[in-house]
This record gives sequence, structure tokens and C-alpha cells, in this order.
Amino acid sequence: MEQRENRSLTAAAALRLASLDADDRLITDATRRALQAARCDPAWPWPVLQLADLAAHAGLLDEAVLRGSDAGPDDLAALVIGGRRPELLRRAAELAVHNPEFEGRILGGQDRDGEHGVRVLTDRHRLLEQALVHKRLDAAAAHREHDDTAAFRDWLAGTGAPRTWTLPEPLAVIDLPGGDGVYVMRRAQARLLGAAVADRRTGPGPDPLPRFREALLYLAAFQAWRARSDDGFPRVAGPAEQEAFRGQLAKIAGRLGPGGDDTLRLLAAACAPFAAADTPVVAKKDPHPGNWLWTRDGRLVLIDIESREALPLLREAATVLDDLPLLAADEHGWRQRAELCREYLEALTGYGLTIGDGAPVMERYEAMAVLHTAKGLGRLRQDEPSATARLESEHYAALLDHLARSAIRPETRDLADHLRRSVRLASPN
Repeated sequence: MEQRENRSLTAAAALRLASLDADDRLITDATRRALQAARCDPAWPWPVLQLADLAAHAGLLDEAVLRGSDAGPDDLAALVIGGRRPELLRRAAELAVHNPEFEGRILGGQDRDGEHGVRVLTDRHRLLEQALVHKRLDAAAAHREHDDTAAFRDWLAGTGAPRTWTLPEPLAVIDLPGGDGVYVMRRAQARLLGAAVADRRTGPGPDPLPRFREALLYLAAFQAWRARSDDGFPRVAGPAEQEAFRGQLAKIAGRLGPGGDDTLRLLAAACAPFAAADTPVVAKKDPHPGNWLWTRDGRLVLIDIESREALPLLREAATVLDDLPLLAADEHGWRQRAELCREYLEALTGYGLTIGDGAPVMERYEAMAVLHTAKGLGRLRQDEPSATARLESEHYAALLDHLARSAIRPETRDLADHLRRSVRLASPN
């Protein structure tokens, strides 16, 4: 094991020196050392990933050196010499999926049944600056998300979107016996977007608002792409969207404890008008702060574009802005929300999705914000306490207090007042 890691480490060092010294011989040396690491442990994916990146420099490689007796496997040497990066990426993906050495940690998101879920495999030796992500789904969904990610990347590149808006790099889908597939992607090492709020609340961290504004505008780009790339995707609520929304309200009410019938009635009164027939809907993204990553060099990474559902307009905007205490629950904070909603709607239009039904924006946003709060309260009641549980519960309480007093529509005020009086949470540690 030590030999494989030493060779991968020296391969990484040689490649970095080559970028500094403009010495093409170092690129060949890096490739030779990565091939040697692959020979030391044919089941280890990291050197194959290194070779995939080195394949971009195929024209600079000394073939005679790489086919020498002290190099690595001939088949890998042929792939890197031939510049066949996609094949190397797929080989690395297959090795990572089937290698029992890795015990990836969960990457945010929601729990799934059985073995389905998301895992991140990081390099503990920091030989690579990116992490492998495995997302196990049914095979059709895995292939669909792989293809959607590639298509959305291409669409972003053609729209003039900021170059700092990025996605994981789709590597391959590995089909498994029994009908599942593992979508393997690669992404930069980064922090969750929500960490910026916690940093600011507990110390002198930078203002997180500009980052969340970027996420909101990026969300608009994703939702516009989804609608424009699929002629069958709904732009207004029909019977299917209305039924799905009623199901969501029932599920939320059921997780809030006793009094579920009253809660459901109030949820419907406050929120259902904004999911009525022919009201605007946009693509679901589940854009909570655990589904965005911020890299050290200022790139915003959107993850998880699996869903094909549609939700009422501003439902997802409320998730971005009010999952954590990004903005104060007071009049000034509400003016900030109004301005951000205006920018978000303008971004939707700018990316080619003209949407709206004439309903006052902030009446809609207030209903979606209290709905998101209700969902969050139900999650906090049932989930194990997280690192942000206290921040979330305090924020939700402040939101309900403000909306119970100041919401524009009486139905929203009634729902907020009901929730603040009836939902009790255990005190987070």
C-alpha cells in the first residue's frame, strides 16, 4: 500500500512541477509514476484518475519511456498515450464502485431506502484535489441524472452564465445486478454553502449573503433549463401537480404531531391558492444549503439534479433564503427578501423562462416561507440533532413570530400563529 501511495504522490508532485517549470519531461515522468502506482495495486482508482487527467497531455508524452519495463500496465499506458480520457475515467469509476476499501461518508441530502444514497470518497493523502461521489439509484434514474448533468453543463456554457457556476464532472454509470446503478461523478473539495451562515453566527466570518444570492440566481438558471430542455415539463399546475402538492401538505402536517387535521386545513388555506390550476410551477431542485458547495477558489457547485418534479413558484426560493438564519426575520430582512425575489424572477426571464400569474410576489413568498418552516419543524422533530439544529429552530421560531404578526394574507398569519403555538421541539444540545 505504501508503494502505491508514494508513486501517486510523486506523480502528483511531478505534474505540479511541470505546470510551474514548463518542462514536458516532467509530464512523462508523472505519467510513468502513476502507471507504476496502478501496477502496485490494480484495484486502486486514484492513479487511474491521475492518468485520465494526464491523457489531456498525450501529445507531450514520450511513448518509449511509458512502454518501458519499469512502467505500468500496457493497457493503461495505451489509453493515456492515445489520449483516451473517457475510457480512463470509466475504468476509475468501475474500480471505485467495486473497491471494498472505501467507506464513503454521506453527503447531505435525505436518507433513502435500503442501499440507495450518496457517498463521497475522499483521498486521505490529498493526492487529488477532487473527490469521487457515488450516487446509487435505480439504473434508469442514474443514467438520466448522468446525462442531465452533462446536458446542463453544456447549456450553461452556451448561455453566458458565470464561469464560477459549476457542476460535478459526470464520469460514468456503473450498472449493478438487480436493477440499480451507481452514478459516479467527480467534484472539487469544498465546503457546504450553509457553513457560511454558521461561521458568521459564531465568529467573524464573511457575509454569506452574496454567496446565497449566487445560489438563488443559479437555481433560476437550472429551473429555466429544465423547462426549456423538456417540452413535456409543466410550466403551470395541472391535476398531477395539484395532487402532488396536496400530498406534500398532508405529509408535512402528519410530521408535526397532534392536531394534524387543523394543521392541514391551515396549510391548505395559506398555500394551496399558489398551487391552484394554471398557477406557475418550476422544477424542484431541493436547493437547501447542504446541496450547494463553495470551493476555495470561489466556485459554486450545484449538486443533485435528480428530481423531475414541479413545485409552486418561489417554493424553492424560500428553501434557499430561509432554511438557515441568512436574513433577519424583521422588516429590513423582509425588504431584502423582496429584492432577492425580484432578482430571481428577473433571472428566470433572462434565461428564457417567462413566468408569472399576476399574484403579488411577497404574498406568494410568505406562504412558501411558512410552508418551508413547517416542513423544517417536522424534520427537526424526527431527525437526530444536527450541527445546525439550534440555528434552524431559532430561525423558524423567529420567522413564525414575524409572519404571525406581519404577513400580508390572514391565512398566512393564521398558519404561522398556529405553528408557533402548537409545535414543540426538544431543545438542541
